Amino acid sequence: TRPGRTGRVARRQPVQVHPELPAAARSAVDGLQSCTAAVAVLQVADWHGVGAGMVVAEAALHRGLVDHEDLRQARALVRLGHGRAAAGLIVALAGADSESPGETLTRLVLRALGHTDLLQQVPIRLPNGRTARVDFLLPALDVVVEFDGAVKYEGAQGRDELVREKRREDGLRATGLEVVRLTWPDLDRPRHVGALVDAAASRAGRRPDRHVPDMTATVGGVTGVRTTPLDT
Repeated sequence: TRPGRTGRVARRQPVQVHPELPAAARSAVDGLQSCTAAVAVLQVADWHGVGAGMVVAEAALHRGLVDHEDLRQARALVRLGHGRAAAGLIVALAGADSESPGETLTRLVLRALGHTDLLQQVPIRLPNGRTARVDFLLPALDVVVEFDGAVKYEGAQGRDELVREKRREDGLRATGLEVVRLTWPDLDRPRHVGALVDAAASRAGRRPDRHVPDMTATVGGVTGVRTTPLDT
């Protein structure tokens, strides 16, 4: 930040010079002047779009570094650039339940597909008496969606974890739910995700009746959420 500057961000790679922030948008870190965490979240959305901004926002909310009022105040305080619409979407939609970047991006994809009634971190009682906490539940479809980073399945311990996950999934299906497991490559293919969810809903006997929006240009209502072309 350059004192006295009140205009737009000057992008001079690899350094970006920003207008001076109002006092309420600044904080000190180890004796050095910095922006607040909430301002940093919105700046990420402003520069890099909804996907990156939502990942940072939900991580900050989950860890208690910011709350929704902090984000709303930061939005009112800070002058943003071309990404102001993305920052506004972050303020409106970010939640504190996602426990990883993969879960945040899964949530974005599911919402873009029309699943706005999704629930996160839902405890489900299994027939064996145990409780399974699932990443996402689509209650109208009786479908569970789990994001799987796959790292936990590496090595000998990973094989044991894979067996536990299989038993857990069998238990969820025994309750009448169907399960969709997503990995990182799936998140770049929203239509494929939609087809997986629809197939699971059919197996559960709950035909989807929502209207799926045209996703050729936007995801989540804002152009440029994803940086890769949508699958066809």
